[in-house]
Amino acid sequence: ALSGGEILEADSIVLCAGCGAVSLLRNLGITLPLAAVKAYSLHISDHISAPRLRYAALLEDGVSCLVTPYHDTDPPSVRVTGIRDLDGMNDVVREKRVSSLMGSAHRFLGEFDEKNVAVWAGVMAVSPDDFPIVGRLERFDNLYVNVGHGFRGTNWSLATAKLLSQHMVGVPDRCLPECAMAPC
Repeated sequence: ALSGGEILEADSIVLCAGCGAVSLLRNLGITLPLAAVKAYSLHISDHISAPRLRYAALLEDGVSCLVTPYHDTDPPSVRVTGIRDLDGMNDVVREKRVSSLMGSAHRFLGEFDEKNVAVWAGVMAVSPDDFPIVGRLERFDNLYVNVGHGFRGTNWSLATAKLLSQHMVGVPDRCLPECAMAPC
């Protein structure tokens, strides 16, 4: 039921609620093996090196991080991502973690005005094997999940949504057997 008490009817339901899927399914007696992992990133606008960086760079000096140039922003900018914490489902931004990431950014990019930095921290659902959990839940004929994409959510979620929708309407699975829809 919706918050206003309205009941919606559906032939099938796809649950794609990230870490929220754990508590939603717990009410149905289903356990999903997902961990809430917090990731941090810095978005540095108007950075002098952004136009010169052609590709993303993985840094393994101190804090491991990925530096990605954004040439299509005005002005060009750089995103620095890294640091993963098993910190639970909360919106706490730990200043020590931001400082560590900022130090790596300074080592790679040199000096920049920290007033031009937007800090982001967000929670992602990660499965034990770091692969998404996609498919029909065994206990229900009409309940499907598409969760656990972790740090590859923007890369994989659209592809798994398409595969799941095709599976739901009976389109033959063209994935390799090890990537086929597996019930949870």
